[in-house]
Amino acid sequence: MEIWILLNPIIKFFLYIAVFGSVGTLVFISHFHKLLKPAQLDDCSKIKNKFTKVGVLVSFISILSIPGNMSGDLMGIIDINMINLSFDTLALKSSLLLFTGFILIYYLPTKFKKIFFWGNTTAVFIILFAFIAIGHSTKGGILTQALVIIHLIGLSYWIGALLPLKGMCNIPDFKELKTVGHMFGKYAIYYILALLTAGLIFSYILIGDISTLFNTMYGNVLIIKFLFAILLISLGALNKLFLVPKLDINNGISIRKLKRSINVEIIIVLIIFFLTSLLTTSLTLPMSD
Repeated sequence: MEIWILLNPIIKFFLYIAVFGSVGTLVFISHFHKLLKPAQLDDCSKIKNKFTKVGVLVSFISILSIPGNMSGDLMGIIDINMINLSFDTLALKSSLLLFTGFILIYYLPTKFKKIFFWGNTTAVFIILFAFIAIGHSTKGGILTQALVIIHLIGLSYWIGALLPLKGMCNIPDFKELKTVGHMFGKYAIYYILALLTAGLIFSYILIGDISTLFNTMYGNVLIIKFLFAILLISLGALNKLFLVPKLDINNGISIRKLKRSINVEIIIVLIIFFLTSLLTTSLTLPMSD
């Protein structure tokens, strides 16, 4: 079992990266494709495909991990008895949904015909549904599942924009960057408000009592995650209020500052992903003690 104690959070960590890299980029494209040049759209498609490949691989590993966890050792992934038993678990069904969603995203073109749009939208919701089929999101039934969906959509919008915006910082013509950055910040107010509200309510339902934030390991890690989230929001506000408006004044300096800020945001996001992977795999909910 010790090997899976180490592997499970790592699998979850890379799964989060794949989900928000692929789904998030699709969300970015759906919002801003009319403002982007063909070369910029092509870059976004490449980002989406790169993370989708990671998603296919990691979700497949996640499928193998189910019988492995049940057996308690690494060889359990090829144990026929454990594999047969795993077919009755929600964990396997969730991993299969993730695998299916990533496969669909990878093979569906990122084009703006209705059939491709609805195909990609379906794939996104298959992936999001995989997150509410098992785990902590089922604790409060439909309410907590709805909160998780809102939280995930808000995160997809925000995190999915980081790499495309960073890529746009490398283009000498900053006009599209300023326009997209301004519109991104305008919509982000509502997305962040929604994801914060949903996240706070969901967290309160999970822990049950504010005091558990301070006297349990789960609560301590959750506090650290909140602090990094606040830091991330602060950087986003800095970008919106100060860096993006100055892109047409000393634009070279402003673009470099914006790119550095995005790099810091990406690092913070990775830390948040790691903390979340611990919360969902390695730490026990206080109310279940």
